[in-house]
Amino acid sequence: MRIGIAVHGSQSAHRSVIRGILNYSTEHQCHWAFPQESKHQPNLDRQVVHLDPANYDGIIGIFWHEQDVERLRKSGIHCVNVFAHLSSATIPSFASNDFEVGRWIGEHFMEESIDQAYFYGPCKQLTGVEQIGRRRLEGFSAACLAAGVPPPQALPFKTDLPNNSKTSPFRSALRILKSALREKKNKRLGLLVFSDSLINESVPTMVEAGIRIPEELIVASVDDDSIFCNMVRPSVSSVSQDSEKIGYLAAKALDDLFHGNPVPLDPVLIPPLQLSVRKSSAPFETNDPHVQAALSAIRERLGQRLTVEDLLRATRVSRRKLELAFKNTLGCSPYRAILKSRINHSKLLLKNSNKTVETVAIESGFLSLTRFSQAFVRSEGIPPGSWRKAHTQETARN
Repeated sequence: MRIGIAVHGSQSAHRSVIRGILNYSTEHQCHWAFPQESKHQPNLDRQVVHLDPANYDGIIGIFWHEQDVERLRKSGIHCVNVFAHLSSATIPSFASNDFEVGRWIGEHFMEESIDQAYFYGPCKQLTGVEQIGRRRLEGFSAACLAAGVPPPQALPFKTDLPNNSKTSPFRSALRILKSALREKKNKRLGLLVFSDSLINESVPTMVEAGIRIPEELIVASVDDDSIFCNMVRPSVSSVSQDSEKIGYLAAKALDDLFHGNPVPLDPVLIPPLQLSVRKSSAPFETNDPHVQAALSAIRERLGQRLTVEDLLRATRVSRRKLELAFKNTLGCSPYRAILKSRINHSKLLLKNSNKTVETVAIESGFLSLTRFSQAFVRSEGIPPGSWRKAHTQETARN
């Protein structure tokens, strides 16, 4: 069988879809070939409309329009859709639960006590990639409203600027954010960027304009592409989609179609995988240089073993001076700040991953499960396992 894959292979989430397809075909010993248009330059960045039906028996790809489905099905080709949200159920469709993606980031922002939220990316229309942005914005809005924060504002987004344009596509959005910061002194804003591919045009532009991230504005994105997220300063927090599972299930559906087995026609929405917290949405803010240096050390070693002595080495001040600075700015000791960071990190792992409580304890910087459980109960009033169960049930109800 000749299988065509039509996704945006330049993006990490889409490469994971390809990985899931290949994993399924290998595990189930499918006799599948994956033809490329050029043997000398394999292309993983293809669109359904550009595939020649004569070259394939089945296609897994992003189907934005029903006419693309019909064109291929008339040629006897089995089709499976990934990522796109088709308006009618004519072929199996597997996509990320984009509402949950937006809500995860929104809930993370609420934990950092933002006062106003913004969204940057396509979201105005109900077709194409815009519908994905719309669903993420709706989930983001739900988290804001549940916390009593005004619904997020969609910032101006342009995709039609010429390649040689010297105008930043983020310029109009930047003006709105700067105006909001002037009006909302001592307030913290939150910005959800549609995907990691838009980080480079937005985050450096804001930093160059004097917006302090994360002190004034916290930022998070989608896809958790470590290259995109870490190539800018500060590094950007991001939610990863379970794209490999999407690809695996899509391959299974295509295999079932080949064998005449029943397949789901209702869209299958896959929950996001996890939220990676980086410096762009750090939990603390202060103007004290010694406290800021200490907090930077905490952020850089998030989830690792860290002591107050480590903070003293990072700040080069006496213990008494650092403790006094923390008390005056944050109302707590350096040790309590470290502990709060660990607990916040553990809550994100408990809620947004399937890792065991013991693994969460280790990855949150605790020496043992016992110490983690004791600290968690003192902070949240219930054991970590009970906390996870309560918040999982809450998510299910919503």
